[in-house]
Amino acid sequence: MLEFCVHKRGEAKVPDSTRLLELALKGLEAERAKIDDEIAQITSLLNPRPATAQTAILFLTTLLCAAAFLNAANLEKTSQIDLRKLIHRDEQSLRAHEHPVGAVSFSPSGERIAILVGVHPKENPKEKGYRSDLVVVDANHLDQIVRKFEISDPPFGGLDELQIQWSLDGKRMALGGKVFPIEGPSYCGRGEVRGFLGADRFLAFIPSEMVRLFGVGREQPARRLYLVGPGCDDEVRVPTHELNWFLEDFSAQRNIALFDRLHGPLNQRVHEFIVVQFPEGSILHSWEVGINGRFVNGGSDVCLGSGIDETGPVTSSCWDVDSGGKIADIPANGGFPIMPAANAPRLIVSDLRWQRHIIFDGGREVVRRRILWDYSTGKELASWSPAIQTYHDAWVHKLREEPFACALSPDGKIIAEAGNGVLRLYGVRP
Repeated sequence: MLEFCVHKRGEAKVPDSTRLLELALKGLEAERAKIDDEIAQITSLLNPRPATAQTAILFLTTLLCAAAFLNAANLEKTSQIDLRKLIHRDEQSLRAHEHPVGAVSFSPSGERIAILVGVHPKENPKEKGYRSDLVVVDANHLDQIVRKFEISDPPFGGLDELQIQWSLDGKRMALGGKVFPIEGPSYCGRGEVRGFLGADRFLAFIPSEMVRLFGVGREQPARRLYLVGPGCDDEVRVPTHELNWFLEDFSAQRNIALFDRLHGPLNQRVHEFIVVQFPEGSILHSWEVGINGRFVNGGSDVCLGSGIDETGPVTSSCWDVDSGGKIADIPANGGFPIMPAANAPRLIVSDLRWQRHIIFDGGREVVRRRILWDYSTGKELASWSPAIQTYHDAWVHKLREEPFACALSPDGKIIAEAGNGVLRLYGVRP
């Protein structure tokens, strides 16, 4: 019997004795993908209507996704857009496996929607990595592009939902530490931007002196936390910040950040979540609960928890930021990732199950269903099984299978779900 050592929830380490077999399987998988692409290209040359098969696949996918949602109580599809045609307008660029959606997010006003879509090879074939599109559309007219940015090697892949941070006025976005201006000037300071304080200041990690993190490993630049702006050289270091603080979330409504402050030896980490008020840098409250966290309802509350592993069910919970008291347990196994409403006590939580590997021991977590939950009333407003998107990882040539990206409007009344190059909106019935 092969043995696995689970290092953190949702991930299992394969023993060295099986590495060669796993790599061989991955190599065969990659070769099969290349052959499939070549067959598709040859077929498209011979077929006078090259988009027919792809159109049929898209049609079937649309029917399945629609069925999954229409069977969910209190949800009604209101609009849909094919992002592949909207962005490229080119029939040769419509392959679904090159258009997964990594993130979707509503602006603070709910009038715009940002989508990270596509995994495309770079123009230089010798250059590793990939490029994607960050597209902003009008929420009331999905066929109208407000802004479009091309991103090189954005954060992509994994079960955790990527976060697109917005400035409170909706004029700027941040993703992967970079700022993307929809209106007005961009960021001119140093470091990686992780939050917006008002209209002209930024929360940024800036490389500093060389250190050994936790006193082990090779030296690397210390990532110190600064308030930057309004000028390019205006940098004020946050005096309370320590290197064992890892940013989980930021609330532009209240200028507060959620950090995971790690304690203890490497093999026995203790997660302590702290809420920090800016610009002062003072700690408001702390909890030793879970390993993931997100602000909900405009930063008035926070939900803490995790995914799952093979050890059994996991219960996550939500807490009041001001009092520090517990509000309620999330009605799902695991619960994370969660997608909160910015200005309402509603959030989408993930009900997870553990799927065992067929050949090896261990397994992975998958989303069994998503639940729209109002924690002020304790009611489940809707639930559904998310559709799955499959694409090839641009870095390791691994076939990834992940649920569609999802977001909740600021008032908690509209659900956006996107994958395989298609964005759909669903209204929540009263």
